[in-house]
Amino acid sequence: MTSARPSYLPAAGLALVAAALALSPIWHSTWWESHDMVAYPVRLIELCRSLRGGDLWPRWGIDLYGGRGAPLFNFYPPGALVPGVPLYLLGTTAYAAMKVSVLFYTALGLFAAFLVGELLTGRRDAGVVSLVGFATMPYRYTQLVIRGDLAEYCATSLAVLVLYAYLSIHLRGPTRRRCLLAACSHAGLMFTHTITGQWSTELLGLLVLAWMLAAWRRGRRHLVGTYALTFAGALGLMTIYVLPALWERPLVHIAQMATGHFATENNFVAELAFFTRPGFFFIGWAALLAFPLGLVVAARTARLDVLLWTAACVVLLVLMCPVSAPLWRFLPFGRYIMFPWRLLSLLSVVLCPLVALLWQVSLPQRSRATDAALLVVAAFLVCRTYVEQQRPNPVPDRAMPVDASDVSRQMHSTVVFNEYLPANVPHPPRGPSWNLIASLDPGITASMARRDGISAHVVVEAQGPGAVVLDRYAYPGWRARTKGEPRALLGESPKGLLQLTLPQAGAYDVTIDMGTTWDRALATLMTLATLLLLPLALRLWLRRRPAGVA
Repeated sequence: MTSARPSYLPAAGLALVAAALALSPIWHSTWWESHDMVAYPVRLIELCRSLRGGDLWPRWGIDLYGGRGAPLFNFYPPGALVPGVPLYLLGTTAYAAMKVSVLFYTALGLFAAFLVGELLTGRRDAGVVSLVGFATMPYRYTQLVIRGDLAEYCATSLAVLVLYAYLSIHLRGPTRRRCLLAACSHAGLMFTHTITGQWSTELLGLLVLAWMLAAWRRGRRHLVGTYALTFAGALGLMTIYVLPALWERPLVHIAQMATGHFATENNFVAELAFFTRPGFFFIGWAALLAFPLGLVVAARTARLDVLLWTAACVVLLVLMCPVSAPLWRFLPFGRYIMFPWRLLSLLSVVLCPLVALLWQVSLPQRSRATDAALLVVAAFLVCRTYVEQQRPNPVPDRAMPVDASDVSRQMHSTVVFNEYLPANVPHPPRGPSWNLIASLDPGITASMARRDGISAHVVVEAQGPGAVVLDRYAYPGWRARTKGEPRALLGESPKGLLQLTLPQAGAYDVTIDMGTTWDRALATLMTLATLLLLPLALRLWLRRRPAGVA
């Protein structure tokens, strides 16, 4: 007996081919020069180093700042790196693993764009149009090649899947599988790029709230609860990252990201014309055609769906312009975005449903001739968009870190600001850390007998009270365990380094490692509880669905 379920293999194959073309500018070299340079291979190396040490949710970058460390993953989520982790652990290079990770997210986003178009129109040709619209958005090239912001690039792809997941609940009816896909992919978006996750959450919140109000007015109270449970589940799943990142913001220099030249009010797109001509802010030919056409179609046909997505595109464009400056003072977390033109990433997501709906309205009847014409035009647009893009310069091999020891010998941190430098460290170090331990008092000898991952075994002989300093940055979570008596006390030196205070003479055998804090423990507990309870809650809730309710 054959399944009536349609095959998505052709669409998946098209997405994979388009993804390979999308990455054509970066295939020719080991790595490429961009604003972020080699930051992502470095982060992948650091992530895998912590995972090897048994830290399932790493927060500390061990080898950053010349080996002194920094709480990188406490504020910069590692989702974009995760698909490359198995490859790097199996022995591939960090840059090859990162390229595979980017390929995965690119193909996922393109396939999700197809699903969005098909879902909204019931037509696969419209799904292909949606895929092409997303694939040819110029800002995607800017993210990948010019800025090198791979986390934002990957999150933009994942955002299309999140949109599909929520739309499938709304249009096809809630099932446990659809609700779990929406909640998990939504949380994964926050784990991939904070700003994209933040703004997607706010926009999805408005969309879901509108659906809830409409369902309430129609008397479908059960559907209101389903939406609320799914969205709350997404928030619960992302707590493991969000709560510590918000609570510990004062402990690093992250406030610098919203000051001076990088303040939000200094980074609007100065002229509307910049959106309409090729360049950094270009929205693309598909968008230039879709926006005015969407307004015309919405006015003539009274299609509320076309009006909704057209209005969303227009609002995003307005928010990137100086005229919206007063609004950013009141928008939640608005001062943290730095660059309003980052909303170009969400504009590329909103473009997917708009172009699919416009295709359906323009060609209400599908035929083999329109399918053939579509494939030809799509192939031409995708190939022209990607093949003609300029290739970036390669990064010199000597600048590419091979492993963690390479990272610790260099001064890798963040790209523009040292925003994740501990707050009590006034400025970044000038060179790598060579002397791991320094005694502050005569009569004290100390050595580091073992250094494994984020733990250190320190042996101290003290002829009297005193202190030793480890050339490692202090941060909440570090803990010291002394074998036997007397016990050493772990604190912080005036320069923001770890300091062991020795209360009396004696031999000290101390193990120092990065543990947890109350906020991280609470956040982890909340996420684990959500992970365990959400499937059960959805199952019980959906069982209560009234008869005849989809």
